[in-house]
Amino acid sequence: ALVTGVQTCALPIFPVTIGCGQDLVAYVTYDNSFKVFYEGKLETLMDMPPRFFTIKENILVWTDNQGFFYAYYKGKKLRLENFTPTSYRIDNDVLVYTDLDGRLKSLYKGVQVQISNEAIKYFEVYNHAIVFKPLPYRIYVYYDGKTYLQEKK
Repeated sequence: ALVTGVQTCALPIFPVTIGCGQDLVAYVTYDNSFKVFYEGKLETLMDMPPRFFTIKENILVWTDNQGFFYAYYKGKKLRLENFTPTSYRIDNDVLVYTDLDGRLKSLYKGVQVQISNEAIKYFEVYNHAIVFKPLPYRIYVYYDGKTYLQEKK
C-alpha cells in the first residue's frame, strides 16, 4: 500500500529500569532519560541514565556519570556531594552516608546536616535516630538535631 503524508513512529513508553517508593516512582526510559513521578507530576531528573539509583520510602538517591551524588525528596532535587559515598543507609525519610574523610552526613527531614566531625567506624539509622561509633567503646545517637553520648551503666 502506498502511504502519503507524515508518518510517525511511537516509541514504547514502558521504562527499562524502575524503582518504587511510598509516594514516588523513578525510572530510566528507552531513550535513557531518568525520570521521577511524584504527586501526579512527571519530572526529568537527567537526560542520561544514572550510574545507579536507589529508592526507599520517600527518598531517591543516585549518582550521575561524573560521580556526583544526588537525592530527590518531597519534590526537590538536591546535589549532595561531588563524589559517590562508599556507604549509605536510608530509613524513614532519613538518608545517612559517609563523606570522603569518613565523617557522617545526613539528609535529615530534607535538610543536609553533618553528623560527626571525625571519621566513624560504624553507623545505622533506625527510624529518625542515627547511631554511630567514631571510636571503640563510644556510641553516639543523633536525633532531631542533637547528638547524645550513650554511656555504659
